[in-house]
Amino acid sequence: MQLNRILSLFCVLIGSCAFLPKATEKTSPTDEEIIRDMGRGQRDEDSQLVTPNPPSPLPEAFYELPPREAAEQLIRHNLRSELRENTEIRFSERHRLTHSGRGSLCLELTSAGWNPNRTFLYLQVDEDNALLISGKSFSSNIPYKRQALFERRDYQLEHRHLDPARTRFLLKVVDLLLGYELWDTVEGQKVFQPEYDHNDPMTLLERRSPSGESLLHLGPERVADDEPARKLGAGPGDADSMRLTLLLLKELQQNHPPIQRPLQELTLSTLDRFRPDFRDLSLSMTQFCSDIAAAYAYPEAHSHLMRIQQEAPPLPVELRQRIQQQQQLQLQREELQRHLDKIAPQGSWIDSFGYLVTDPRMPEKQEPKNEQERLELEIMRTDALLAEIEISWEEMALYFFHQDLKRQLQQLRAAQDLDALEAMAASGQPWALARLHEQHPEGYVRVLEQRLQLDANPYRIELLGMLAEQDPGRALLLAEQLLEVEDPQLQRQAFRLLQQQGPFEAEAELWPLFLEQLRDKECSASDLEELIELLVPKQDARRYPQPELDEALLKLLQRSKSNPELSGVQAALFQALLSRDPLRQLPGLCALYEESEKLPNTLSAFHYESFYGKVKQLEALLSASRGHPHWEERVDQIFLRELQKRELNMEILMMMIWRFDLRHTRDWLSEAATGSPEEQESFDALLGRSSQAENDDRFHLARQILTLWDNEATVLQAKRLLAFAYQQPELIDMYPDPEEKLATFIQRFTSLRSHLSRKESRKLELFEDRLYQQLHMQSDTKMMQRDELRKVLFPEASR
Repeated sequence: MQLNRILSLFCVLIGSCAFLPKATEKTSPTDEEIIRDMGRGQRDEDSQLVTPNPPSPLPEAFYELPPREAAEQLIRHNLRSELRENTEIRFSERHRLTHSGRGSLCLELTSAGWNPNRTFLYLQVDEDNALLISGKSFSSNIPYKRQALFERRDYQLEHRHLDPARTRFLLKVVDLLLGYELWDTVEGQKVFQPEYDHNDPMTLLERRSPSGESLLHLGPERVADDEPARKLGAGPGDADSMRLTLLLLKELQQNHPPIQRPLQELTLSTLDRFRPDFRDLSLSMTQFCSDIAAAYAYPEAHSHLMRIQQEAPPLPVELRQRIQQQQQLQLQREELQRHLDKIAPQGSWIDSFGYLVTDPRMPEKQEPKNEQERLELEIMRTDALLAEIEISWEEMALYFFHQDLKRQLQQLRAAQDLDALEAMAASGQPWALARLHEQHPEGYVRVLEQRLQLDANPYRIELLGMLAEQDPGRALLLAEQLLEVEDPQLQRQAFRLLQQQGPFEAEAELWPLFLEQLRDKECSASDLEELIELLVPKQDARRYPQPELDEALLKLLQRSKSNPELSGVQAALFQALLSRDPLRQLPGLCALYEESEKLPNTLSAFHYESFYGKVKQLEALLSASRGHPHWEERVDQIFLRELQKRELNMEILMMMIWRFDLRHTRDWLSEAATGSPEEQESFDALLGRSSQAENDDRFHLARQILTLWDNEATVLQAKRLLAFAYQQPELIDMYPDPEEKLATFIQRFTSLRSHLSRKESRKLELFEDRLYQQLHMQSDTKMMQRDELRKVLFPEASR
């Protein structure tokens, strides 16, 4: 009886277990979850856009509220937590417009950097219709030294129809946002937001009334003093106003699907909206669409641009004269600065950016004692003349509008005339060279060769590299001639091209000359790094096995130890010496690195050379020690100490963990990992900006690396790796000239994919396409050479 009761109870327990969820069984994540988990996650600098970054951009029932209450809730919803108490929001009548029927608003953002990207959001409403036009201009990511030579951009343009009543409501809210102030109710004074980071996008806001009257121009965001503020019409709170306005426009963009029409059709229909008073299409949006038409050479656009040129407000002769005078003075100042830099590169109190380096300022009437003082005085006088020329934002915008129209019409005409296009490319117009590259490769090569023959051309090194990419045979023939030029940098570039093809006739004669330059104590740090790269090429470190080269490298290493300006050179020496003879050099270089660890920390993320040099030394030690157990252990301990100190760039260090597969750091990663993409990581600590970085900082990269180390199904591992790599722009954008990180990704991905069935591989291919499309739509930048990279990742799909 007792036994039967026990058996019955056991059966009940077993049966009940069937209805319980399996707590230990992991559910497979969706593709969207994989992309999110392996992305950049929430970061401190993201919160600068609207602080703090809210879970939902709009307050609850936003469109059902009265406009004033909706504006106040939106502002409070996006205030930093410390400002939410004891703060009163006051609205002024500044820039106010009553939207009885029509109105428009255009916001333009230009990102910082060598190749700025531009985003346009144009909102227009009348009695019966409302339209949101959005556009993006993507840079080609050409290396910055080539920007003056080659200009290629991609464009997007989208139209969205909106509800007119809701749009008028939104513009009323924007009216309030453009005039709000924060007041401290305890102190009884206005609250000023802190200054934003200098890398924030430059923002311009254009506002027009129902009749087309220009109501407002705001920008740029960061106003240095009262004088620019007066000229631009911007006030201290306008940066926050524009950020919230951008948030509202982005919300409209995300919640209304675009009209599916070809880019050419959208461009022409948008240009059709142009009116002389800019009532139905803003000035900047007209310029943007004209740029698209010219860049893609739409023949039908010629009549549109001719009409716009004829109907646009004329440019007053007096304004043209003032702007030309300003431009001549700016050129004069640049020329004076170039002369000053040559004779006093370190000692001038005016540097190449126009900033004071040392005091004292020279009194205006003081007689100059030498050439340096004369140039400095001339620069001061030129600056004074420039300050006297007052040109408003509207005047300057109208001037560039006319200049752009003239250029765009030239582009459209030249696109159909190869001789004209070649002539423009030869004269130095970047867009013409880019079009030749895409449409007429033979003409492109002719122009490159023609421009390379010009001795005064400051871009001959870049031109030779571009020729080598397009026509290696022609470049090699030309490189042989350039070995005898007096320009040492151009000579080294020619030597490098020939070196990459194997032994050549002049090599034995030239490399000893480079060795002598390496020994020259007057040689600059940048030249030394270039010489090291030539004498110890990465793909063939022992190409020149002579012992005198090793002696010269070691002597330069000793000299670099006592010279902070040679820290970048020291990193290049670590790499060169270790690549030539790792086992022989590891003892001394490990000891040298450990010796530097004992010194007081003087590194700073803002002192690029020393900061970057230290990281590259560590990377060289890691690379050389792999496969040698004793040295692996020693270097791994050095690396772990750097992680724990958090004095170097943590993102770079964690990418080293991923690249070298440093599993001994698992405990550190576990402690440093964020719990989810929504958890905010510390941007300052990530950059190593503080020598006293907090140990409780958390990093998304640490969490992602641990996830990549999970023992999961192969197809899931491959998806995670793809999502991880595609969201590391500094990794993927290296293709087709990959660095080690990209090579590591390709090797690991190829290894994983080799274990998949054809059906699984096809699913992975579809995931890659979905991943790219999603990232492409979310970002202002575009991955370079994606098609070529895809051929490497999925070779069977490209056949």
